[in-house]
Amino acid sequence: MLFSDCCENNIEIKKDNIKVGASVPTARLAAMASDEGYDLAFLRTIPGTVGGAVKMNAGCYGRYVSDCLESVEVLGRNGVITEFKN
Repeated sequence: MLFSDCCENNIEIKKDNIKVGASVPTARLAAMASDEGYDLAFLRTIPGTVGGAVKMNAGCYGRYVSDCLESVEVLGRNGVITEFKN
């Protein structure tokens, strides 16, 4: 994993999924996802980053991050990447 994988510019949107770095602002993700047909509009009103939103299961208007989260990859202190499924 490269450090650039965690940076704000790291958003990869495909037809069946979205990969995004933890430091991406939630509003930016919502806007880009909307352009590709995904409905993550509830994230536009949540200040902060995707990483924070995932950690606290942020939500509003009856929708939560866990409603649209498939999995999370976490880089541990030991340098090992662990995947957590929803």
